[in-house]
Formats: sequence, structure tokens, C-alpha cells
Amino acid sequence: MLPLRTNGPAYRLEGFAVATHVSPLDIDFDTIDTSRYEYIDGQLIERPVPKPLHSRVQGTLIEVLGPKARSLGCRFGPELSVDKENRRRSEWLTPDNALYHDPPRTSPGGNALPDDIELVVEVLSPEQTMQQMRQKAQSYFKWGLQTVWIIDPENKVAEIHRNACSPVTVRPGEDLCVVFRDGKTSIEIPFVDLLG
Repeated sequence: MLPLRTNGPAYRLEGFAVATHVSPLDIDFDTIDTSRYEYIDGQLIERPVPKPLHSRVQGTLIEVLGPKARSLGCRFGPELSVDKENRRRSEWLTPDNALYHDPPRTSPGGNALPDDIELVVEVLSPEQTMQQMRQKAQSYFKWGLQTVWIIDPENKVAEIHRNACSPVTVRPGEDLCVVFRDGKTSIEIPFVDLLG
């Protein structure tokens, strides 16, 4: 059951679980699990449940990027919900993983704000398409984020998306890279390390 105060018309959104057009006034912000649902462009979207390969890649990302992030005073972790704006009833997205300044500033709803996030990572689930994740990357960019990695573990390919730049395709034998907002700090990791 969707965490709504009123029931709007539900329908299937291609590749995603149930999506419902709702007003922010209809969402019960006190009880909603922002790691299970996303709210963007007036749609409340239930996120797919991760499969074993998806979870393995997420865990490997944390093992590989976590220590590098900590050495820079940052954190890298799973399921960090991000609010579009610093207000109680805002749109939010929840990337599979995020690299952020520690501690991140939060909105009144308790979610992170985009300015403290250097990288979001989306790991493609079988129910999702690369095009859907590219659209999600565009939403992140509208909110001010600078770098999004989209990883397709099944096909062993990744894309690095940078705001206002064409995506770069990465294959095993190549590196994934994030350059921080300061233009000086960066992290690189071999893509093959994530596929182990």
C-alpha cells in the first residue's frame, strides 16, 4: 500500500513498480520510507527490490570507495535519500549509492541536500532500462549534482555522466572517475574491481 493520505489513480510506469500521480499534500511525510519510494515530477514511484548481483555491486562499491572517501573527509554509502530543495515537502530521489561530505546538510524532512553530494551511483536492476537511469541522471543535474555513474552489471558496462557533458562509456579494463566540485579532488577506481 502506498503511504498516501488519499488514494490517487495508480498505474504502471514502464520498468518501475507502481507509480501514482499525487500532490505533495497527499503524501504522509511522517511515515513514508524514502529509501523505498521516490517522488519526482508529481509521481510517487516504488523502487525495485535489489537482486543478488545488484546488491553485490553495491557492496563492492562501498568496500572500494568507502576508504577513499573517508581519506577525503567524505562518506560513501547506500540509499541516501536526496531532497530537491531545503523544505519539508520536496521531491526526493534515492540513489543506490552516494559519495557525500560528512556530515551532509539535511532538509527539514531529514534527507540530504544536493550541494553536499559529489557522486551518485545507480546500479541497473533487471526491471530498469539504461534510458530510465539516464533520465534520472538528468533530474539529479537539474538539482545541481555534477556526476552520476550508471552501472549495468549484467552487461558489464558503465556510463559516467557529468552535468553538461556527453556520457562516457566505461568497460572492464578502464577506470571510473569522479572529479569533485572543487575541480581539484578526484577519485578513480578500476571498473573491473566492481564486477568481482
